[in-house]
Amino acid sequence: MRGEIIDQQEWEAYSWIQNNVEEEEIILFFGSVTQAESVYTKRIHADFQMDEYQNLLNQLIETNETPTRMKVSWGASTPRTNYRQLSFWKFEKWEDPDMNVSINDFDYIYFKDMHENMVQINNFFISEYITNHGFSLVYNSNKIKIIKNEKNEHNTII
Repeated sequence: MRGEIIDQQEWEAYSWIQNNVEEEEIILFFGSVTQAESVYTKRIHADFQMDEYQNLLNQLIETNETPTRMKVSWGASTPRTNYRQLSFWKFEKWEDPDMNVSINDFDYIYFKDMHENMVQINNFFISEYITNHGFSLVYNSNKIKIIKNEKNEHNTII
């Protein structure tokens, strides 16, 4: 993690994940891409690049509907060949996961307001996912919010 720096709020959010999220549960880092996510959370996760974030915004503007599908990259803690991760240390044989996923494929979604312009946008997505897709706010610390998929009984995405 050369050059990777996290602040106190990120450290506290990653600690919260370690203490409150089961190893088998899957996290989507919404618009946040760092090396620290994999190392500090020790959880299976996906994220997407900022160009996909922009695509979601464009889709929202064009259709006036909140996007629920997106193209993700699986985190470093998720092996991409031969085996899939059942928990941080347990693996089994698998096939490549689908890169085009739904928000409902995730147990948690992590939002980070990396820039002041993202605050309103992230809050909009959070509100929509809570109101219309069965999520609830479980962590809220200034620039970091985590929502939980209350309807997700068993995740089969990877």
